[in-house]
Parts: sequence; C-alpha cells; structure tokens
Amino acid sequence: MCTRVYILLETTEGKSDKVAQDLRFKPGVVMVDLVEGPPDIIVTIEAPERQHLAQYLMPALAVVDSVAEDLHILVAHDD
Repeated sequence: MCTRVYILLETTEGKSDKVAQDLRFKPGVVMVDLVEGPPDIIVTIEAPERQHLAQYLMPALAVVDSVAEDLHILVAHDD
C-alpha cells in the first residue's frame, strides 16, 4: 500500500502552466491537473512509505515556492 499526499496550490497570474510542467518531472508525482481555481493546480504525490513521501514532497514544493500564493497539503490515511 502506498502513502499519498494531495497538494492544492494557487499560483501567481500566468504561472500555472509553467509550475504544472515543472511538477510533472519530479520524483513521486503521479498526477498534475490544472483546474479552474483557485486553487489552480492539484498535484498527487505517492510513495511506498511515509518517510519516502517527505523525500518527494520537499523537492516538489521547491518548484512552487516562489510562485505559490496559497498552498494546502492533504495527506491521505492508509487503511
């Protein structure tokens, strides 16, 4: 079973396409969708263990750090 996190983010005007493109190439990222927002982008990151999830999450957040106005991180529970 894998651990999953959803990131909902709002980008600055005109940056959502670039941010989405950059996120798609990050390890652990399994889905990036542009949505009519806010938020502008929904990202799903998966890892086999919670520890690995943090290792994938931090580089992904570094991509959006300079352009994100609003950011929500939702961690899914493993049952």
